[in-house]
Amino acid sequence: MNIFKSLIVLMGLILIISACGTAEEGTAGGAAEAGNNELNEEIEQEENEEKNEEDEKEDNGVDVDLLEEESRYALELKNDSFLFIYAEDEEEKQLEEDSSADEKGDTYFEGNYEFVLLKSGENSGNILGGRFLTFFDGEEMVYTVNEENNDDLIVINQKEENGKYLVELMAVEEGVLKEISTGDDSIVSYDGKFKYVEEDIYQTAVYKEGSEQQNGWLFNTWEVDRSSLSIKLKDQKLYNNETYYEGLEFGRELYESWVNDPEEYFPYAFIPVDEQWLTLGAEGRLPTVSHPLGTSYEALVEEKGEPSEISDWFGGAETYVYGASAYLFPYIYSGEREFTNMLIFSDYIDGDVDDIYEVFGEPDVEYADPMYDNTYIMEYRTGAYQLIVETHDDELFYIMLTESAEEAGVEEREDVEGASENGSDGESSSNGNSDDSSNQWQGEWDVLGEGINGYLKIYNEDDTGFDFELHVATTHVAGIEGYAAKDGNTATHLPGEVDCFMTFEKDGNQITAKEGEGCWQYSGAAIDMNRTFIRP
Repeated sequence: MNIFKSLIVLMGLILIISACGTAEEGTAGGAAEAGNNELNEEIEQEENEEKNEEDEKEDNGVDVDLLEEESRYALELKNDSFLFIYAEDEEEKQLEEDSSADEKGDTYFEGNYEFVLLKSGENSGNILGGRFLTFFDGEEMVYTVNEENNDDLIVINQKEENGKYLVELMAVEEGVLKEISTGDDSIVSYDGKFKYVEEDIYQTAVYKEGSEQQNGWLFNTWEVDRSSLSIKLKDQKLYNNETYYEGLEFGRELYESWVNDPEEYFPYAFIPVDEQWLTLGAEGRLPTVSHPLGTSYEALVEEKGEPSEISDWFGGAETYVYGASAYLFPYIYSGEREFTNMLIFSDYIDGDVDDIYEVFGEPDVEYADPMYDNTYIMEYRTGAYQLIVETHDDELFYIMLTESAEEAGVEEREDVEGASENGSDGESSSNGNSDDSSNQWQGEWDVLGEGINGYLKIYNEDDTGFDFELHVATTHVAGIEGYAAKDGNTATHLPGEVDCFMTFEKDGNQITAKEGEGCWQYSGAAIDMNRTFIRP
């Protein structure tokens, strides 16, 4: 009996222990199952989020086939990518009445356009942004301007009521479309052209209407600041009859050349007034000019090509104009043609008269030009050369480099001494009358004097007289042509329409010219024709 009770107790204990173990196992299993469920939910949530992002990305893309078929503009950018300008709601419309630049019935398109960037090899493009725009059919209203070292600029033209274009600029940097800020300066273009000049420098042109003083051809130079993604007005010039002689016509010609010639740009100030003018001047050079004084005509044209302009407007000297600089070849008898003066126009100089005084100091010589009101000449000597600064109405006109008068004088005096000692062509110059040849005037005669070039050419000589050409030049020139009647060693000019009685006195190897009444009309400022000439 006792054994039976003991067995029952033992079996009970075993059942209790077994139940407890089963309960513990059930509790642990439930916890594990709950943890697995939470983990699965997290994984599912992450997968859903990734799927949503992918779906969103797909929703933000535009199929390449659609872009190529429906885009209003497709611009090729750097890094093998394209920018498409596309609108799902684009509408085609016609003008209902004439405007200043368009006619009734002309077609235009408008809508909410999106800028879509498509990289090479991809099937859909990424939308970078968008806005409401209007484009006229057949006009280049969106285009890129390429720079070698910078991202492309995107030019968007929007036509205004007056027919001119408001220019907006954008750039794509690292896959992001960014607007170029113009600040307070709106960019308005006559024909929508935003012209590249050099890195970060651009130009626009527009015909400005207003009062007689304010209207005319307005040329603007702009400078882009890539670091701040902004653009500012660097230089501005207005051409009308108030600012230039026949300025309206000149501005129109300048515009036509500018708009039709890709290489042509209008002057803008980019050469600062600084010490380099003086240091380079001492070497016979000017800033931005690679050729020193004394360069031959052949070498100049070989490197720079034909000049944009050839004239004798600068005091009669043969002047070759290349953009900012001009090279002067005075009319002087010589076996070689070398330019003796060169200048840079004020349109290209970033500075004013006050800057000249501040940087250059007080001039060595300063005087008023007697031929023109409010015109002054300042001379700065730089060793063997000198800088000539001319101002009109207290504004710069040009800066010229020429040989120093003192240095030129030394060379010419040496030539005189040689001629006096040895004569010319076998003649003795002691008294000028050693043989019959002393009475012959015909030939080429070089001018004497400090800092002056020129010649006296005598031809068609007979017993009664001769024809002559006289030209002299410093920073300005003087010259006259005519016929002179001989009387021994003296010859008298017979004047033409303008009274100018020149006389010539021959003394051996020298001829001295003297001005009479009215001859000042044949001379520029600060120069005259009272000169002595010798045979070369």
